[in-house]
Formats: sequence, C-alpha cells, structure tokens
Amino acid sequence: MSELMIKAREGRRIALSAVRRIEDNVFADIHPRSDAQLQQVLKHAC
Repeated sequence: MSELMIKAREGRRIALSAVRRIEDNVFADIHPRSDAQLQQVLKHAC
C-alpha cells in the first residue's frame, strides 16, 4: 500500500472519531426539531 493511501486512511479515521465526538456532545442536549439540521451539518462535515 502506498504512503498516500496510508495517510488518507489515517486522516479518515481521525475525521470519523472527531465526528463521533461532536455527535456525542450535540446529541447530549439537542432539541428533536434540530435533528434534520444536524444531519445536514454532519453531511457537509464528511
């Protein structure tokens, strides 16, 4: 596997764990109506 592939995979792993952390924080105190809005934000973040 090329070095670039390894770096891309590592970057993706870091990004996914960051998104998970954000989700945990946001869902802890989110209003149900904001759910669709949150999905939009997460879609753009990925």
